[in-house]
Amino acid sequence: MIIPKSHRIIGSKNVQTRVLADGVLVSFGGNISIAPEPPEIADIDLTALTLDPRVTYTGPAHTYFDSNGQFAISAANEWPLEYVNGVAVGRSEPEPESKNYQLDSAFSSISETQQGEDTAWITSQSAGVTVSQPDDGTFFGIETNKPGWELIGVFSEGTGAFIVPATDTPVDNSWTVANRTFTNPSLARIRFYIARLDSQNYVYGRVPDLPVGDYIATVWRELTSEGFVQCRASQIEPGTFSTSPIFNEATAQNTRAASSVTITNPGPATGITVQYSDGNTASISFVNDVATLPLMNQTWGSRYITRISFEV
Repeated sequence: MIIPKSHRIIGSKNVQTRVLADGVLVSFGGNISIAPEPPEIADIDLTALTLDPRVTYTGPAHTYFDSNGQFAISAANEWPLEYVNGVAVGRSEPEPESKNYQLDSAFSSISETQQGEDTAWITSQSAGVTVSQPDDGTFFGIETNKPGWELIGVFSEGTGAFIVPATDTPVDNSWTVANRTFTNPSLARIRFYIARLDSQNYVYGRVPDLPVGDYIATVWRELTSEGFVQCRASQIEPGTFSTSPIFNEATAQNTRAASSVTITNPGPATGITVQYSDGNTASISFVNDVATLPLMNQTWGSRYITRISFEV
C-alpha cells in the first residue's frame, strides 16, 4: 500500500513499513486510517470591490477616498474600497474614537480680519480667497488667488505666540496631508493657519477654548493648475496621528465613535495574517473563532489593508 508522505497514519497497530523512493510501502496486521492535511483556505482580497462575507465591519459613517480621488462619506457599517491615483489600494484600518475641534468644515463663516470679528475662519483679504463646493456637497474647499500660500502653523491667542511656527510642507496636484502635532499648555483660543504666505497673507481657523493636552492639526491640500493652494478637511483632534476627516457644522465639534473589523474563522484556522500596503504584516489569533483587527496607529491615508490570509 503506497501512502503519500504528506499524510499521517493514525489509529494503526502491528504496522511494518518499508520506505520506497516514491512513497512508503506498508505491511500491516490491523486497520489503519489516513488523516489528510487540513484544506487550504482562500485569502481575503481587500482590493476587491465586494467585501468578503467572512469580514464584518461595524462603525459610524466615515470619510474615504473614492475612485475619482475625492473625499466621500460612507454609510454606517460600510467599509468601502479606497483608491490612490485611480488605483484600488485596499481598505483603511479601523479607527479609534476621535473629535474634531475645528469648527465649520464648509467655510460658511469666514471674514476679513477686523476688530471684534468672531467668525470661525479669518483671512487677511476676503477678496483673495474663494470657497469651492465639492461634487459630493460635503467637504468644501478654500482656495487662494495667489501662489505661495503654503505655510501652516498653530498659534495661541492665550500666549500671543506660535505654538508651532508656520513652516512649509510640500504640496502637489493631488490631495496631500499636512499636519502638525502640538501641546496646548493652557485653555485658550487657537488659530490653525492652513494657508499662509506671510503676516499679511493668510487664512486660519479659530478654535475656541481648546483644552490643555496633546493634539494634531491636519489639513489636506492640493495645488490647482494655476499654482494656487486649495485646502479641505481641516481638523484638530487629540493625539499624535490624524484620523479620517470629521465634518463639523459652523457651531458643532463632532465626535466620531470607534470602528471595528472582525474576521470569522471559516474552518480549521488558528489565526490570520494581515497584509498592509507598506509591506508590513500582523498575526492575530482567533478567540472563539473570531479575530479582531487592531485599530490604526498612524495617519489616515498613509497605508491600507490589502489582504488577509489564514494560518492553519
